[in-house]
Amino acid sequence: MPDAFVDLARQLFRKDVEPAFLERLSLARSNLPEYGDGAQIYDKCVRPAVIDLPKVAAHYAIVASVFEPSKELNRIYCYDVEREDYTVHEKGARSWLSAGCASRRQLRRSSRC
Repeated sequence: MPDAFVDLARQLFRKDVEPAFLERLSLARSNLPEYGDGAQIYDKCVRPAVIDLPKVAAHYAIVASVFEPSKELNRIYCYDVEREDYTVHEKGARSWLSAGCASRRQLRRSSRC
């Protein structure tokens, strides 16, 4: 996982290694011309697929608004999300508003993440 490398290096060394990483990736030309080089592939395929806290929160909010969230710990990628509060206000048969609060904890990176 290239993005895991960049994130881990940023945490360990407190330095942004991504520009140097992208420079090295740009040296790797794709055998498919439409993909360009490794840096372009990283920008097109890896960056959009990164799961970060805002994406985890959005996923949990969408799922919780349609289904009542579990009271237990929910695993979403490398995050544990725990429901703290949840309420639904209904108005008629087809209108409702759900609101809640959840806490999260990032797990250590491993082969399971």
